[in-house]
Amino acid sequence: MIHSKPIVIFVRPRAKGNIGALARIMSNFGLDELRFVKNPLGADAFTREQSPVDWAMACRGEKVLQKALTYSSLSDAMEGIHWALGTTARIREKDSGYSRPFYEYPTLLKEKKLDGKRWALVLGTEDDGLSEEELSLCHALTTIDTDTQSPSMNVAMAAGCLLYAWSEAAHEFKKLNPAFPQKIAAEDLTSLKEIEKLAQYILETLKLSEFFKYPDAEAVLARIRRIFQKEHELTRGDVLFVFEIFYQLRAKITGRHDDRNFLS
Repeated sequence: MIHSKPIVIFVRPRAKGNIGALARIMSNFGLDELRFVKNPLGADAFTREQSPVDWAMACRGEKVLQKALTYSSLSDAMEGIHWALGTTARIREKDSGYSRPFYEYPTLLKEKKLDGKRWALVLGTEDDGLSEEELSLCHALTTIDTDTQSPSMNVAMAAGCLLYAWSEAAHEFKKLNPAFPQKIAAEDLTSLKEIEKLAQYILETLKLSEFFKYPDAEAVLARIRRIFQKEHELTRGDVLFVFEIFYQLRAKITGRHDDRNFLS
């Protein structure tokens, strides 16, 4: 059961007030770690002077806004995160490189175990949601069942539905496991950002070969990500081992032995 607190990532926010409303709903459920991707107001978007509407909407969520961080890409925002759940209303074909396991949210909360891992709930921009590439950075996808005549939800409302269900599941877990200790992620557990560095390195190596007769490099990258998003845990040692394999292939192709700064 997912009982640990999620980190909320809001990708490409646009409408004024939604950031503050999201901060408020997070504070309602005891969450305080909010990250943004490509916030149009920039890294200092949360001063009262720059965004008074968001501060007004935040109500008692001001501390969430004060701590919020802005990143240039979703892969950068995955720093220190081991598992990510993306939200979408579109289900992909299973044979697509962009497809990811799709879960009913209540079932996911009961069956998925993330002991010792930091996980993220990823929400997309207000008008068209997460892109295909952004969804491929997530381990799994979920949606909120709505009436077909009015399927679109405000991002803060959607977050409220998801966080309420998480909160209920977390409380149920604590009742059943009163002595369960709060675990800390192992130091050598690989983050999603480090997995992305490996995927990009493999893609760059493949481009040096004759592999790329297939034109869609982004779809290939999405498939590479999916391989390393399987349920087994990868340590940094595992990742460095795969890096070394492709390092040797690259050296054979180019005749160069570059520095091995794989994760820096």
